[in-house]
Amino acid sequence: MEENYLALFIGKSAKQTFEFSFDYVPGNKTVKGDVVFRFSDDRGVLPKTDLSGRPIVIEMVKGDNLASKQAGFSTSENPDAGKSGVYYRMPGRAEIRILDGNTQLAGTRATIAQFGTVAPVPENLLDGSYKLEFYPNTGAIKSITESALKSVAEKE
Repeated sequence: MEENYLALFIGKSAKQTFEFSFDYVPGNKTVKGDVVFRFSDDRGVLPKTDLSGRPIVIEMVKGDNLASKQAGFSTSENPDAGKSGVYYRMPGRAEIRILDGNTQLAGTRATIAQFGTVAPVPENLLDGSYKLEFYPNTGAIKSITESALKSVAEKE
């Protein structure tokens, strides 16, 4: 009863926890200062179009040294490379930061498909004797195996 009387004069405190997720799809270049959402001390998380809150921004810095190494791997001396029109992507790396003004809220390194290099699949892997499996979220080659057709033909 005493707590109820005290609450009349000092107020009550309530705490709730909310979890939000945001999908962000970058282009193929470094991103700096792109607003993900806005935050208001009174109203909490707001859409990025609501100018009443302060902006929470994302920075994605492309790892250029990996991209330059991948460019060397993606070139081919074969003049027929890419004639089939089948390409794969070697995903790149990025350093990602979420900022509230100058304060960093979160940071990580991640694999980003858009920051990678596109290369042709070698033509000799497309003759039907190999099976290629790709990662669906990045487009990178997951595995290359000889198909059963080639094994049977070799036994005969």
